Amino acid sequence: MKRNRESGMVSVETALSIGPLLAVIVMISMPLIGWMYVMEAEHQAREISREYALHGESAVNGLVSQVEARGDEVRINRFGPYANITVIKKVPAFMTWLGVELSGSRQVVMEPDD
Repeated sequence: MKRNRESGMVSVETALSIGPLLAVIVMISMPLIGWMYVMEAEHQAREISREYALHGESAVNGLVSQVEARGDEVRINRFGPYANITVIKKVPAFMTWLGVELSGSRQVVMEPDD
């Protein structure tokens, strides 16, 4: 009985299928990685907004500097008794080609001064 397969055929088939398989795995994992970054940004924005609402701008300087030390950006917009705190996460280098901005935001009402 003669075999139709040439030697090395399985290696070539495996090599040809590994690339697309890795591409599919990366594409499936990117939304998960993005979701984790957004959740971290939401958490940081919540911490900063809580301190900002209770104690004012001077109380959040330490938290803001911690976030900015990681390469992220904090935007605080104040309009009347309200404040909007947005944390923009720096995306990993392998995700920059997507051109997305991952951020978390919170709006708070300022506590009245005593």
